[in-house]
Amino acid sequence: MAYVTAFCESHPDWLWVPSNAVFTMDSGNWRLPDLSLFKRDRLPNGVIPQTRAEFAPDVAFEILSPGNSPSYIQQKRKDYRESGVIQVRIDPEKRFIELIHPDRALEYVQESEDLEITGVPQFSLAVKNLFVF
Repeated sequence: MAYVTAFCESHPDWLWVPSNAVFTMDSGNWRLPDLSLFKRDRLPNGVIPQTRAEFAPDVAFEILSPGNSPSYIQQKRKDYRESGVIQVRIDPEKRFIELIHPDRALEYVQESEDLEITGVPQFSLAVKNLFVF
């Protein structure tokens, strides 16, 4: 979270919220990503909603949990894709990231690489920093 906080401080047009933030997908489903990034200008009246956002985030960070069933994961992927959300799926067991854009092929980012997200200017995170445990 420190990197995302610093990124948003140096890019004031971007905001982030932690996992307790609820977003409404185009399907009407609600999703609570582990961490979300979105453009500030998407906020109605410039205020982060107290209950849920009536929009999807621009980027959803998800940490893969062993208890998630394949069908649950696929439904989340579908909701995010149909809502135009970039997904950053972190697999702590395999120590890599799946980067899923709604309009292009899946990318894998290895632990030795940097995560760069098309559509989020100057975002570059050393993946190895996510696996310091």
